[in-house]
Amino acid sequence: MGRCDLCGREDELFKARVEGSLVDVCERCGRFGSILGKITAPIPKKIKISDEFSEDFIVENFNKIIRVGREKKRLTQEELAKEINEKVSVIQKIENREIEPNFNLVKKLEKYFGIILIEKQQLKKEKIQHHELKSFTLGDLVHEKQKRTG
Repeated sequence: MGRCDLCGREDELFKARVEGSLVDVCERCGRFGSILGKITAPIPKKIKISDEFSEDFIVENFNKIIRVGREKKRLTQEELAKEINEKVSVIQKIENREIEPNFNLVKKLEKYFGIILIEKQQLKKEKIQHHELKSFTLGDLVHEKQKRTG
């Protein structure tokens, strides 16, 4: 079941060529072109939705942690870059907080220094109260006016 591209009816669909275009049509609208075949519905996937979500974030002071780690190992920025196979300019920009390292580089730095730069942050669903908005119609206006005039 799907929605016909021509009439909008919810029905069994067929792939058809109508005036040179491929469209999904119901059996009724198939007469406007040539039906090429029946469309089979895909099997719906089961999706697990949890109440809590988590997202990975790089720690706030990543630049200082990396600089301190480098200095503890008594490495220059050039030496660190060579050790982890990165450009010196990338290390400089990270330590100066001009850029944030990408995920692969973060993993390399975590492994090299034995530190944690990624933290999981739990996001929780919150219930939001919805207030029903009632539209004000012309009938409501007439009714209000009648109430006031008696």
